[in-house]
Amino acid sequence: MNYLLTGMEVYNLQMRRDAIIRELGLQNEQPDVFNQDFDIEEVIASCLTTPFFSENKVVLLENPDFIVAPKASDEKAVNRLVEYLEDPLETTTLIVYVDKPFDKRKKGYTTLRKYLKTESFDTVSRDSFRNIVRYDLQNNKIRISNEAFDTLMDRLPVDVLNWKSELDKLMLYPGTLDVRAIRALISRDIEDDVFQLSNAVVARDMNQAVQIYRDLLVTNKNDVGGLIGLLAYQFRFMCQVKALNEMNYLTRDIAERYDAKEYRITMTLKSAQGRSSRELLGILARLSQLDQNIKKGKADPVLGLEMFIIEVTRR
Repeated sequence: MNYLLTGMEVYNLQMRRDAIIRELGLQNEQPDVFNQDFDIEEVIASCLTTPFFSENKVVLLENPDFIVAPKASDEKAVNRLVEYLEDPLETTTLIVYVDKPFDKRKKGYTTLRKYLKTESFDTVSRDSFRNIVRYDLQNNKIRISNEAFDTLMDRLPVDVLNWKSELDKLMLYPGTLDVRAIRALISRDIEDDVFQLSNAVVARDMNQAVQIYRDLLVTNKNDVGGLIGLLAYQFRFMCQVKALNEMNYLTRDIAERYDAKEYRITMTLKSAQGRSSRELLGILARLSQLDQNIKKGKADPVLGLEMFIIEVTRR
């Protein structure tokens, strides 16, 4: 059996790859690994080489260009691989492993899936991810308050692999996890905080927006210029997504256009409810004007951005 494993849920993708290797009894042996830039003839030669120390061997082809970033010249490599797969060596298991976004309409993918057992591991939903986190906490007998659990979920990206890493830290904590402990142990990227800030601004939630902004000033040492840049990126992305949605583009089409996860598009549209793309463009223009005023010395950076937040959430 030869496999084509794809998906953006890296943890489950890796678990499936490792399970295949274990099923072959090769967990103590390293597969022949070929990365994105490889010579197809070397891959074929490896596949045709019989194993020396076991009954089976694994050839792992990671993120091949003819799937991830196909070019016209890749057709030869695909055809050469198909030639092998039409009469593969029984002692070799080929695993084509793709954990990057790609166009499933391209020839490399559509051709190879006819010869390979194809399994997809797409990003889990927010609800499923919440259940995974709760199960892992209970399974490892980690005590946590309800409020702390909500704070944990707010800080975690929907990424099982990242969660398994964070779980290791929580397992070392003595006693019951409270909100303070979660905030100390689970860091959140500034992009996530800025995303929450932009959502609060668009939702006209002044209290939350100002609180997030002041927290950001503390953690980022008053780097207002950096915050404005990140906010501008969020508002620009929100404006683009909203505009395409108003043109009746489907969520998956918008996600493909911007090489983003569908979950992010869904959350962006949810955040932008009640605001038109024109309104969002107006917010972006006001932020740009503030940036210019700060650079010209016409506005205080810290106070200027806070006044911007207050004025926009009032409208």
